[in-house]
Amino acid sequence: MDRNNIIGLVLISLIFVGWFYWSYSQQAELAKLQPVKQATDTVKTIQDTVKTAEPNGVPAIVSPVDSLFSRNDTVQSVKVKTDDYEAVVSGKGGSILSYKVLHYLHNGHPVELISESEKGNLNYQIKLLDGTVINTREVNFRLMAGPDSVTLGEKDSVQIAFTATTVKNQVILLMYTFHGSGYVIDHKAALKGFQGTAGNQQIELVWKNGIAYSEPDKTSEAGAAEAFFHAAEDHDYLNATDSEQDEELVYPKQIQWTSIRSKYFAVALENIDNKANSAKLWGRTFLDKEGKPTEIYNMAQFVPFNSEPYWEKATRITLTPLDYYYLKGLDNELQSMMSLGIPYLVKPISEYFVLPLFIFLKNFLPSWGIVIIIFTIIIKLLLYPLTQSQTQGFKKMAAVAPLMKEIQEKYKDDKEKLQQEMLKLYREHGYNPMAGCLPMLLQMPILFALYTVFANAIEFRQSEFLWISDLSLPDVLFNLPFSIPMYGHHVSLFALLVAGSQVIQMKLQPQTDKTQAAIMMWVFPVMMLLIFNNLSSGLNMYYFLFNVLTLAQQWLYNRKESSLLSDVTTPASTRK
Repeated sequence: MDRNNIIGLVLISLIFVGWFYWSYSQQAELAKLQPVKQATDTVKTIQDTVKTAEPNGVPAIVSPVDSLFSRNDTVQSVKVKTDDYEAVVSGKGGSILSYKVLHYLHNGHPVELISESEKGNLNYQIKLLDGTVINTREVNFRLMAGPDSVTLGEKDSVQIAFTATTVKNQVILLMYTFHGSGYVIDHKAALKGFQGTAGNQQIELVWKNGIAYSEPDKTSEAGAAEAFFHAAEDHDYLNATDSEQDEELVYPKQIQWTSIRSKYFAVALENIDNKANSAKLWGRTFLDKEGKPTEIYNMAQFVPFNSEPYWEKATRITLTPLDYYYLKGLDNELQSMMSLGIPYLVKPISEYFVLPLFIFLKNFLPSWGIVIIIFTIIIKLLLYPLTQSQTQGFKKMAAVAPLMKEIQEKYKDDKEKLQQEMLKLYREHGYNPMAGCLPMLLQMPILFALYTVFANAIEFRQSEFLWISDLSLPDVLFNLPFSIPMYGHHVSLFALLVAGSQVIQMKLQPQTDKTQAAIMMWVFPVMMLLIFNNLSSGLNMYYFLFNVLTLAQQWLYNRKESSLLSDVTTPASTRK
């Protein structure tokens, strides 16, 4: 291994370290945050609440806004169950109080996506002329249509409608249409008789408090949380890191949808009737009661209200796992919520090669672990010509190294002549000093794409293989009683195997400078160990298997070369 190859490896190592350090430094910043109080609502709602007793003696929270509405002491809830989710929508606020996705588990139970189940996340805010703000979360609605409980077949649907009537006979209608398959809920809100009393020229549709967290690694989950808007002309996202005040992102034009995501789940509000003419995203970073970082996001869509006798707004709510192909099938670009790597560099590889190939292989194979094995073999076969050229390059490097030293010694005082003679030597022997680094450079975008897919594709969430309990997380051999900077507080078996295979691989390569080779033989694997210890076990498994296949290729090549050399040096009279 000559100086040029060592420089190439060092540069590649720096890219590795830079990429992964940037990724994990964001999570480290979250871990340093101090607990702070959560932010108040953007629009100030009714100030105080008082407790009254319901007829059955159970205390109920009643807001002063209730004085605006006809008395309603009975609050009904409706349970909806499909093969995909189980939801509870309540007359308290007319909102979805619970939404559990049945195919994904958290602590042994279906994942709950609603983060504040006692009030719900969806609400409308209507500002009256006297300054009072009606927040539908504070209103008791009557169930107007729909059963108390329903189980839907795949092709079934059900409408559930709630109404609240003011003392002036003004009506608020909230209607939900649940479907028997998928994760889409059609929603409509309507106001009747509010002309002349609403002070604002717009109604706010608000989703509060984002998505409930559901992963064991809260730091990683907080790092993945974001809020988005998508419009015909533009799209952008908010990634809040400030713990002192809300960070905001405002879009003053018509939007198609807004959304909030956690690591593996999301909620989106789609402006299907195109009435929302602006939107705002806002959020802040907190530490929860267990000291874990949490990013809380909110979103609001603003719909004009021009004192119409009857006003309505149609919205499509999607409470969903971040399943790329399901979201893409909805045909509204919701798959763009998923983080699939740097646009135009890594994302195309993730989106059009890595993820599709994974999904295709899973159709024929029993587990994701076996899919990773077959995937690694396919990548190795695709890169075989390059790695073969790399091995041959190392052989040529060993052959020309003595000649290079002679030229360097002979022309050490004439740099121009030295460069000319070196180039001449390279041409005569067909040697490219950077060829040994080319396969690794070409593999890096694939490696980064794999990093992104393993970290964000829900298919790998809680997928087991051999001793690995979750292919999306590091495989923890055992935990340390302390934390090592950059390395962490656990030991990953696959990270050790990656580093060990790297040592063996470098030993099999021809060396020209024993001192430099000895340094790189240990420095590079140690860097790999520090990086890979905190990466997903699926990615580590891929990289280890790729190294093993490369070792086998090098061993076979060396054996073939030794055999050919033996045939050449053995006298013809002694050959059989």
